Amino acid sequence: TIRDAIKSTFGAEPKLDCVRGSLSEVSLNFYVRGKSNYEITNVLEQGNCRGLVSFPRK
Repeated sequence: TIRDAIKSTFGAEPKLDCVRGSLSEVSLNFYVRGKSNYEITNVLEQGNCRGLVSFPRK
């Protein structure tokens, strides 16, 4: 799934939001330590995408 692909690439669970079954937003969360040290972490909510997700044409 796209969620699994993002997780394996970035090492954390993403949040996926859809509008009418099409992917509209992908979010990743980070802890910030100091001024420029970002540590990726799992999102708190999974988003609203369910089942088959399509990609809108650009």
